[in-house]
Amino acid sequence: MIMTSEEIIREYRQAKTPLKQIGILADQNSCSKQVIVEILKRGGCTLPQQFDPERNRSSLKKKVIDEPVNPALTETKVKSHFCSARRTITKLIETTESDEQLCHQIEGVLAMLWEVIS
Repeated sequence: MIMTSEEIIREYRQAKTPLKQIGILADQNSCSKQVIVEILKRGGCTLPQQFDPERNRSSLKKKVIDEPVNPALTETKVKSHFCSARRTITKLIETTESDEQLCHQIEGVLAMLWEVIS
C-alpha cells in the first residue's frame, strides 16, 4: 500500500466517477479492487450498486489471451524492449515535473511498446 486508508477514502469521495476511482486507487496502490473496497467499507463509504471487482478483470484476461503476438519476436527481443521501456519510464519519472505530463509521456511509451510486441 502506498496511500493511507484516509487518503484512499478522501480520493474516492472527491472522485467525479467513483466506480472508475476504485480501479484507479487499486492501480496506484498495487493492490486488488477488493482491498480498496474493504478500506472504503470500513471508512463508511457507500459503493456504487453496479460495482463488481471481477467484471473488468475477466474482460482484460480475454483481451490479453485473444491478442495476437508478433511471432517474429524472440524472448530476448521482448525482454530488450521491456528493459528499454523501463529505463525510459524511470528517466521520465526523474525529469518530469508535472504528474499530468508524466502520465501522458508514460502512456506514449507503453503504446509504443505495445505496437512493438503485437
